[in-house]
Amino acid sequence: MTTDHAVLINLLREIQSGMIEDGTAIGMGLATAVNRIKDSQAKSKVIILLTDGVNNKGEIAPATAAGIAKTFGIRVYTIGVVHREWRHILFRRPMDTIPGYACRN
Repeated sequence: MTTDHAVLINLLREIQSGMIEDGTAIGMGLATAVNRIKDSQAKSKVIILLTDGVNNKGEIAPATAAGIAKTFGIRVYTIGVVHREWRHILFRRPMDTIPGYACRN
């Protein structure tokens, strides 16, 4: 976590496609975020989950990780991002991996 936006922007500029193995582990990412903030004394604990909605890697299911977040009083806000050519596929399938996940056309 940082409030140094310049550092964050520089780190984001260095991201390149193919840097890591292909796949999405939503549950693992969410569980890691929960672990990082669960002991915070902040009044409000929030995780912003940016995802394409596909979970095809990792040992922790997204719903399990969402349940863990709820246990610690952490709110999870999900932002779904998808390429316009895939939109019809994403919006047709049930989005039940994370409670509260909603897709709009």
